Amino acid sequence: MIHQVTLQAVPRPYAPQVRRAARQTLATFGAPAGALTIRITDAEGIRQLNRDYAHADHATDVLSFRSGERIAPAGEVYFGDIVIALPIAASQAQAGGHDLPAELALLTVHGVLHLLGHDHDRPSTQQAMWALQDRILADLGLPIRSPAVEPMRARSRLASFAHAFAGLVHVLRTQRNAWIHACASLAVMTLAAWLRLGTIDWGLLILAMGLVWMAEFINSSLEAIVDLASPEAHPLARVGKDVGAAAVLIAALAAAAIGLLVLGPPLAARVFAP
Repeated sequence: MIHQVTLQAVPRPYAPQVRRAARQTLATFGAPAGALTIRITDAEGIRQLNRDYAHADHATDVLSFRSGERIAPAGEVYFGDIVIALPIAASQAQAGGHDLPAELALLTVHGVLHLLGHDHDRPSTQQAMWALQDRILADLGLPIRSPAVEPMRARSRLASFAHAFAGLVHVLRTQRNAWIHACASLAVMTLAAWLRLGTIDWGLLILAMGLVWMAEFINSSLEAIVDLASPEAHPLARVGKDVGAAAVLIAALAAAAIGLLVLGPPLAARVFAP
């Protein structure tokens, strides 16, 4: 199986080790023929990428950007891009007591595993991913091993909130319908406050608005997944997006009906009161 590894700004002494580590990882999992790119940058460069794409404004050692697109004309897979911060890698190598090429090999293996769908967002998945890294590093004949698994429970919970907030910001920034929902929600709450509705009525309105917002967010997520799985136009991709949009429409109509039932009578009484 042919795996093309393109290196960008990788110092010549480290290039063979980096390329070998990437190909060994792909071969270990029987990855199909395809290509990926590995780029070396500095701490500031990777901080900007981390901020722009992961919404985390700090430097890190390695970032992976998974693609999965097909390369014309042969239809090979483009796995994605890996970016490694050389100064951070050098610092970690010194702290770990091994040389820089070994650290770059570890970060390359780590990045390729991400491109292949592995993650370490939970203690169980981190242990599994670290075991895979150690297996590949051993196959490469390198003495380096993955760092010890640290407790992640509190950090994972904070990260979950950060990811949720990032998703909220993304939808508000990219989906015009979200702003329509926001204006409608504000108008409904303002009217409900003016009518001095009771607790049950408020609960029904909040439930209805939440239903619409949930449908909009799920539809946005579905659109992103469809675009990732099918970058080119496909009839089934269109069906997926249309069904998602229909779900939002049904939720909006249901919310409108609830709003009329809850707000209609007290509003009529207030407006037409003698």
